[in-house]
Amino acid sequence: MAGPDRRRTTARTSARRWRPGRSNLRLLGLGVTTLLMLSAIVVKVGLLQTVDRPALQAVGEQQRIDKVRLTAGRGVVFDRNLHELAMSVPQTSVWADPRLVKDKEATGTALADVLGRDRAAIVASLSSNAEFAWIARQVDDDVATQLKAMKMDGVFFLTEPKRFWPADDLARGVLGQTDVDGRGISGIEAAFDGRLTGTTGSLIRERDGQGNSIPGGLHQLRPAEPGSDLVLSVDRNLQYAVEQMLIDHVANLHAKGGMVVVTRPDTGEILAIANVVTPPASAGAPAPKPVVSSANMALVDVFEPGSVNKIITAAAALDTGAVDPTTVLPVPDKLSLAKDAQYSDADPHALAHWNLSDIVTQSSNIGTILVASRMQRTQLDQYLRAFGLGSRTALNFPNESGGILPAVSTWTKSSMGSIPIGQGVAVTALQMLEATNVIADGGTYVAPTLLEATINPDGTRVAAPAPERHPVVSSRTAALVSQMLERVVTDGTGKNAAIAGYSVAGKTGTARKPQANGTYQDAAGNYHYVSSFAGYAPAEAPRISAIVVIDEPPPTGGSEAYFAGQVAAPLFSKVVTEALRELQIPPYPTGPAASTPTPGG
Repeated sequence: MAGPDRRRTTARTSARRWRPGRSNLRLLGLGVTTLLMLSAIVVKVGLLQTVDRPALQAVGEQQRIDKVRLTAGRGVVFDRNLHELAMSVPQTSVWADPRLVKDKEATGTALADVLGRDRAAIVASLSSNAEFAWIARQVDDDVATQLKAMKMDGVFFLTEPKRFWPADDLARGVLGQTDVDGRGISGIEAAFDGRLTGTTGSLIRERDGQGNSIPGGLHQLRPAEPGSDLVLSVDRNLQYAVEQMLIDHVANLHAKGGMVVVTRPDTGEILAIANVVTPPASAGAPAPKPVVSSANMALVDVFEPGSVNKIITAAAALDTGAVDPTTVLPVPDKLSLAKDAQYSDADPHALAHWNLSDIVTQSSNIGTILVASRMQRTQLDQYLRAFGLGSRTALNFPNESGGILPAVSTWTKSSMGSIPIGQGVAVTALQMLEATNVIADGGTYVAPTLLEATINPDGTRVAAPAPERHPVVSSRTAALVSQMLERVVTDGTGKNAAIAGYSVAGKTGTARKPQANGTYQDAAGNYHYVSSFAGYAPAEAPRISAIVVIDEPPPTGGSEAYFAGQVAAPLFSKVVTEALRELQIPPYPTGPAASTPTPGG
């Protein structure tokens, strides 16, 4: 009896546990949960299709879309006769996708052997997690051929323009340099980088996981637009001749360096700029040969002009009426303006009675100071600035110096002794030549120019703007000073600047170099000099002007071995003779039948 009762009790208990009402609640909870999950999925899908769509699309495109930058061809730099001075040539660059390089050690070794590069550095690049790694930029054609033949996994090639200078170091300081990406970093390359660079292009392609283009996928090409070509006023043949003459001259003098600038005074065109330095000597080694400098020293380096500055002082005195051509002054060979301002002429002489032409011809310091004393210091300052001193030229050349011209408010009594004779001021070679050109051009300042024209990618030639001009002195003043500068060459300190068959006008300048200790003497008590000559020819109708600056000609071979008449004037004669020949400029009809350089002057 006990067994049946127990079964009935168990059955009743189970019936109470699984009542129909409780089962419905569980099913309802499950349904609600399922509905919420489905709703979340729907909401998420909706978000993916709407709010999150742009971001997800961007991620997908980043994985599939490959955008390659196409470098624009850099414009050519021509000389005035359309000879190439700088040009870009396609070269092969090597890159890798490290993800696709199977054997990084072997690939790195193979690349290093052919490229002659450090193996460890290449392997490190191949071991990165990046999609792109440069291996070598702009390699030689034979190297590129070797690498391509090796067919290495994950190693690719692209073509980039590389800058070449066909004439090697010719006009090196003027043209400047570019970096490996083709951006101008100095010289003309930097000054006109925007015109030369052009517009970068792009190639957009859709790729698969192995980096291969997907057939029918996205493929867009925007070709790069080449930069414009430049035509400079420089004459390649003359530039080469001037550089070689300067190298030889500096070597023969054992000088520290030198600069030469050649221009057309009537147009402001620069025909040649030569910059030469002598590298430091090594102990026990032969004296090094001077080389073309990578710096355009004629525009970025400054020096005290010395007596060449007397051109400005003489012109200012005539133009203001402080003196006239007939004014005669008693000129001693020494003068004291203050306790620490003692001046003297280069050669001792008895008291002389000279007019302005005599003073300029003899390059008398004392005579020039006496002439300047007849002007107000503000007047002299005004003319110095009008002639171009104290400010950069219109070239806006990278790192070009404006020189040093103290504000007139800071001048002392001794300033009216030193500045008129070219001390206490500093100029660039180009500034001093442009000041000389004012006299050559009849009293008008003509801004220097290097750019003759731009040639656009479509072949259109656009002439450069005309140079800025402004009057400085009257034409009468300029003519009188020009006659004085002719006398300098025929009878004075510039006799070695004479050119056979041509009349020449110019001025010598020999100046002591300021030293780091604030004096003109170095630690050993020695003086160092800068010797220069600036002038033009034919004197009656100037077509060529030039300045020669010799840095630190050693004072050997006699007490006058470093004087400008000895070291700068002879090279001026050679340079201008070559320029007259190269540009086929005949002698002026009324010029001298012949003129022969005279030793000594």
